[in-house]
Amino acid sequence: MQSLSSNLFPNITIQIALFDRITNLDHVRSLLAKGDVEAALLDASFIVSSFQVLAAASKAFSHFKAGAMKTKNLHSEILFSLSPLKNISESFRKFGAKPDQPCLIVELLSTVSSEADKKKPSIHSVIEYGQSLSIDKLNEFQNREEIIKLYKVSKEELANAPLEEIVLNRIAVRDI
Repeated sequence: MQSLSSNLFPNITIQIALFDRITNLDHVRSLLAKGDVEAALLDASFIVSSFQVLAAASKAFSHFKAGAMKTKNLHSEILFSLSPLKNISESFRKFGAKPDQPCLIVELLSTVSSEADKKKPSIHSVIEYGQSLSIDKLNEFQNREEIIKLYKVSKEELANAPLEEIVLNRIAVRDI
């Protein structure tokens, strides 16, 4: 597990963990839908770096603070913020965790959580997984061709900038 933080939101810690698969994904999704646990479950094949997740989480939290979220909760807003797509359902299908695939779990932890939030179980206490992996292995799972296609990256762009930088730019300017 890796903890990330942003200078923009000092009261929030972003924890990310990588698993080779989650064996009880349907059960975990039902808990997420009911609000019994809170996290974002991401398909690791579309993530180029942990910084991409930090950028999406920062953008989601900015939308939350501004009252401009397009989804129902902060964790789903992270998933939506990763996507270059404007359709929420399509973004969830593309970026959401899939059965028997590497999965990245993102959990926002606040130093100012409500009592109700403190009583909710951690996502890590309800998931069943094959193997926990180091975040350093994230790039082993990325599907570079699909990322290039999804973010509509041209050969010229790739010749002038790393894929991570291009993806981060797409995340930053999607709503503009």
